[in-house]
Amino acid sequence: MKSYTEIHKIKIFMYVQAVVGYQLFFGSIMTLFYLKYSKVSFSEYLTIESILAVSIALFEIPSGWIADRFGRKNMFLLAIVGGIICNTILIYQSSYIVLIINNIILGFFTAMSSGTDESLYYDYFSLKNQIKEFKQTYSKTQSISFIATMIATFSIGFLFDYSMISPLIIDNAIMFSMLLMGLFALPNERCISNLKTNINSKLKELCSFSLIKNAMPFFIITALIFSSLRTAYSLYQPIILDIGIDLKYIGIVLAVFNIISSVVSYLAPSIFKNLKNEKIILFLFVFSIGVGFIGVGIFQNYLVLIFLVVQQMVRGLLPLLAMKRNYYIPSNCENRTTMLSIGNLLNTLSIAIMLFLQSICIRYLAAFNTMEVTGILTVILMLIAILYFIVKKDKGDIICYQED
Repeated sequence: MKSYTEIHKIKIFMYVQAVVGYQLFFGSIMTLFYLKYSKVSFSEYLTIESILAVSIALFEIPSGWIADRFGRKNMFLLAIVGGIICNTILIYQSSYIVLIINNIILGFFTAMSSGTDESLYYDYFSLKNQIKEFKQTYSKTQSISFIATMIATFSIGFLFDYSMISPLIIDNAIMFSMLLMGLFALPNERCISNLKTNINSKLKELCSFSLIKNAMPFFIITALIFSSLRTAYSLYQPIILDIGIDLKYIGIVLAVFNIISSVVSYLAPSIFKNLKNEKIILFLFVFSIGVGFIGVGIFQNYLVLIFLVVQQMVRGLLPLLAMKRNYYIPSNCENRTTMLSIGNLLNTLSIAIMLFLQSICIRYLAAFNTMEVTGILTVILMLIAILYFIVKKDKGDIICYQED
């Protein structure tokens, strides 16, 4: 009965976390906040954001190691406290230097939370032989998260118009509530550790080259998908405006995109189950990204909305694919967070590289064609990574520790 109660509490926390998200309201108007409230120039804002990305990348691996050593629950809750502090600093300080320092600190706390919660959830469900339940719950939380983002997108304009700091205040209140709930809902590390029996000594060599090599190809594949979608999103606004949609309707268009992503995310377990073959799933991602990105560059009119919808469908499927990263990490792994941090580091580095390449393309090409180039590059790199992954897995050089 205790086992069910613990899992039930974790599931409730996962659902609540999906509803409130991280920077649910502030994330939608971050650029406007820095430009209008903090009064930095656009170039200064881009510098601040690039520093944040570099900070996250630098702290990604050490934060995972710290979480594995001092407790994932403790570090996850500490990251929430850090987020509240950094948000509060934004309200009271607008000095450019302070904002840079604040984002360096925020990068540490963001890295601290990266993968920590997923690792904690996965291990507990795995030790209770409830991986199927975890996959279903995880997929539902992604759908809920998309819906919550959609609702926030609709309301953020009114909130920001009422008070520019109101999104930060609301997010702080939400994070404080999550902090209190997490103290009671999340299992203690020793609760998980006590359940581990007969751990093979090889698991203690998790960070050895061979085990990192085992997970790295799949990590690279998911990083390429994630970075392409993340950087493409920065081109959505100019593209939507260029096809003639009025600025005031952009929020509605983005909200519709979130609805589509949420529906696909909810259906993702069934889609993956019907496709069954992992190779088919991976090549489906390649095909969808190729169509979704290259189509935008070809048509450059209202039809591009169809191809942006394809991208959002990929976005809806990605979380479940990314969750499968855990399959290539040994079961009952004591350093799972560190390994996932390596995957998240690849995500961050891929985004940084992709943004740099886009910044060059946008000087010579329209936003449509910049997205097209992004898609072509992503498809080429994905094909190379997937073919390498398939060959190595078929030869037995890559081990999958968990099957669907």
